[in-house]
Amino acid sequence: MSTIILVFEPDQIQRETMVAVLRQVGVPAIGVANAPSAMGILQGVMFNVLILPSLAQYPEGAQLARDAKSLQSGLLVLTTGDRGNPDILPPSFVDGYIPSELSTLAVQQALGAVFRSCSKTQGGEASAARVRQLHRRHSDQPKFSYAAMGTTFIR
Repeated sequence: MSTIILVFEPDQIQRETMVAVLRQVGVPAIGVANAPSAMGILQGVMFNVLILPSLAQYPEGAQLARDAKSLQSGLLVLTTGDRGNPDILPPSFVDGYIPSELSTLAVQQALGAVFRSCSKTQGGEASAARVRQLHRRHSDQPKFSYAAMGTTFIR
């Protein structure tokens, strides 16, 4: 089973950057700007991972995580930038984290960690092996930072 990721990010630059980094890692990704679009896509396409923005900045991502996991029980949820707020979204809904200092290595490590920890989920072992393979191929890629998003261009 191949890995496919849905990225929910209201900010267009951050969304496009995350999708570009995931594609650079070799993982197909689709980016959406709002929760209704995400739920519409989730109703028709099976995803392995849902990536949410910082829940401190976009608390509506918490409801999306709840709805998405009820729709696709094997879906893994990662947040970017923070470890989330347990009052907004209980830790049982968050499977992993991607640091805001975005790089292909950070994304690979976050995906690898979540797939290893959730290997009981269908496809977890195969996906973890895929992340390790991609890591060997892309470990020297440049970093992209959300902090410099206004002036950063992706090659």
